[in-house]
Amino acid sequence: MRIKKILCAALVIAAISTTSVWKASAAPTQMPSGTVVIGSKAFDLGYANDSKNLAEITSLIVAGGGIYVKGFDAVWINNNTSTVMSASAVPAITYKSSTGVITKYAAGDTLDSVAVELEVISIE
Repeated sequence: MRIKKILCAALVIAAISTTSVWKASAAPTQMPSGTVVIGSKAFDLGYANDSKNLAEITSLIVAGGGIYVKGFDAVWINNNTSTVMSASAVPAITYKSSTGVITKYAAGDTLDSVAVELEVISIE
């Protein structure tokens, strides 16, 4: 009887783990469309265009660095040359959404890391 309980618990844990992996792989791994990158920072266009964030955006532009825009068609544009560019040319950045959520992206428009934590409460 004890072996059946252990086997059942193992199957439940395996099922939960598999579901978590599916959710993690389904998570978006690229910056959302409608993003502007200024130097090493990136912003949702709503955040960048909000007048209360003008000082932050202006200081980044003055500091220099590339300015890139990911349009709503998911195509990257080099703002300085107005040419289409590869996502692999996008530097590692810290992204801030219009709601203030911060996400780190590695170079090439990919999430810096994706981690899923599981907590086993009881096997009995």
